[in-house]
Amino acid sequence: MKIYPILDRIVVKKLDAPPRKNGQLFLPEQQTQDKPFLATVVAVPQEKYKSKDTAIFIKTGDKVLFTKYAGVEWKIDQEMYIILRQSDILAVICEEEA
Repeated sequence: MKIYPILDRIVVKKLDAPPRKNGQLFLPEQQTQDKPFLATVVAVPQEKYKSKDTAIFIKTGDKVLFTKYAGVEWKIDQEMYIILRQSDILAVICEEEA
């Protein structure tokens, strides 16, 4: 099954974050839940699904940060995805260029 977001929405797949440690202390998941999540963009609107006045600056394959309460989770073919508005994205993570 394929999913095509419309207007200013994008589809992301959350990346698993390793448990956070501070020195030798283990911080439980509850302590790290309010931090932004990292995800990979898996779908952006195609031309026919965008509005003419909406510019999409994010592209498929980008790694992005978003908050815990942003978007809607949806299960497709046993995989969990999140549908976000472009405005819910906090930042795009770029690899440093040489």
